[in-house]
Amino acid sequence: MDTYPNLYVDIDASLEEWGKDPGQFYDFCTEYQDRILFGTDWGMHDKALRTAGSSEKCVEDWKAFALAHYLFLGTDQKMIPCPFNGNQGRYLTHRVNGWPRYAHDGVNLPKGVLEKLYYKNAERLFGIKVDVWKPPQKIDWSKFAVRK
Repeated sequence: MDTYPNLYVDIDASLEEWGKDPGQFYDFCTEYQDRILFGTDWGMHDKALRTAGSSEKCVEDWKAFALAHYLFLGTDQKMIPCPFNGNQGRYLTHRVNGWPRYAHDGVNLPKGVLEKLYYKNAERLFGIKVDVWKPPQKIDWSKFAVRK
């Protein structure tokens, strides 16, 4: 980032790597906060639907993915489960059908840094305008419950 001052990075779908060293990630985000974007290439496409087995399960997987990232970036919660099969986090917690499951601790980035990552940097870089952004004041956890 120091060598290439016009380089921007996207941090989504990489929290299992960043979660291995939350302190280093916190320092990275605060130092380069003007050049980091939060985005995703997640979509409800044929492969995702086949992998999930149904559109409902695909949406459930997306919610788990989004929630894990939200908790990792904006809270200091401990033991946040990684939303991918087999990907590493800080702590090996258990296995499901042979796949290792990991967890990591949240980094609790400052509100100003989160705003830049979530939308302000994209506004500046792409010349777009996000009307209003406000993190949820209360999360309805029942929306994220795993259905059996």
